[in-house]
This record gives sequence, C-alpha cells and structure tokens, in this order.
Amino acid sequence: MSGEAQLADFLREANAFGRDNGSEILGEFDRSASLLLAWIKLLKNNLTGTADELLAAVLSAVREAAAFAAVGAIRPALFSLRAQPDLLLSWIYFKDHPVEYSSLCRTGDNYVLKKEAVKYMADNYEGFGSKIGVLNQVVGRTQLDPYRLLSAHIHSQSPFVINQVDRLEDIIQDKRLALECAKVQAEVSEYLSDIVFSLGIYGGASLPRVVKDNLRARVKTDGQRSVIFG
Repeated sequence: MSGEAQLADFLREANAFGRDNGSEILGEFDRSASLLLAWIKLLKNNLTGTADELLAAVLSAVREAAAFAAVGAIRPALFSLRAQPDLLLSWIYFKDHPVEYSSLCRTGDNYVLKKEAVKYMADNYEGFGSKIGVLNQVVGRTQLDPYRLLSAHIHSQSPFVINQVDRLEDIIQDKRLALECAKVQAEVSEYLSDIVFSLGIYGGASLPRVVKDNLRARVKTDGQRSVIFG
C-alpha cells in the first residue's frame, strides 16, 4: 500500500476514533488531572523569571496527553504523561538556579534527573521528607511511583511495552487503552500533588480545595494528621 493510501486510512481511523470517543476521553482526562491543574494554577504565583517555561510546559503536556488519547494515539499519550513529572521536578529545581539553567539552555548538559531533584527537595525544604513519607503510606493511586511505570514505556525494553505498527492506521488503538491513559493521568496527578504539597510552600487556607479533599480522604490517624496538617 502506498504512503498516500496509508495516510488516508490513518486519518480516517483517527477521525472516527475522535468522533466516537474523544469527548468522553477528554472529560476523563479533565477529571483525572484536577489535582495537577489546581497546583499549576497556584504555582504561577511562584514564578521567578527562571525556567518559567517549564511550568507552562507541564500544562501543555497534560493537554498533549489528553489530545493524543482522544484520537487513540496511545504511545504519544504515554510520552506526554511521562513528560509531566520531568518538567515539574525540573522547574522546582531550576526556578531557583538561574546560572545552572542558563548553562543547561546553552549547552544541553547538566540536566537534573528525577532522583537528583527529589534529593534536592529533601535536603532543602524543611519537612519534605516527613510529609512525603506519610503520603507514600496512604496513596490513593495503584502505583507508588507512576514515573517508574511510564519510564518502562519510554525505554521500550520489554515486549510488554512496545508497539507493532505495520501500517500507519495501527497507531490508533482501542478505547480501553485510551481510558487507561486517563487513569494513568490520575496517578501522575496525585504523585506530583504529593510532592508539591510536601514542599510546604502552601498550606492551610491557601491549598486548593481539590487538594485538601484528596488529603483529608487519605490521612486517617492523628499522627498522620499532625505531620500533614500541623
């Protein structure tokens, strides 16, 4: 089959998927990303003029993941889901490190790995370790670290996380997988919400309502409440 014919089939499949399932999937993503979207809105108050674009890119990655899933393009959606932790954790570090960020932009070297970003937060934000420790005990998500799950898809080193594309239309997969992507978005959203909350930048009345509700539903004992709410 010619490339032109394959392109026509691909566009037809993507259009049909979006027409039949797109609105439902976008709605699921909107609900699944609610924690992260609330934090992005609030964190705009903490822009420093350094690496601001990384925080904006987190929102773009949420939109990308939803858009890809809404037309059945599952692997691109997974890549955009994986980008969200990378971008937010990088922003947390680089917003206060203009020299390092300038060097990164100039050379492409010395980017911050996830492990390094988490260590930076533990070392420099008082109470981070105790808060994230409690929240890791009461997760509402199925994966303690969804970044690890998504990394398996990105690195593609197992038959369970690779895709077979014989024709372009094979890129468009089924509705079940698109809805699974929305569930993964919920996992990423809670994972990142826990990290940002544990920084202690915001608390009490300044917390978004959706974040408060999530925390109250998970934290049960007096000891846990003492660490999380003070």
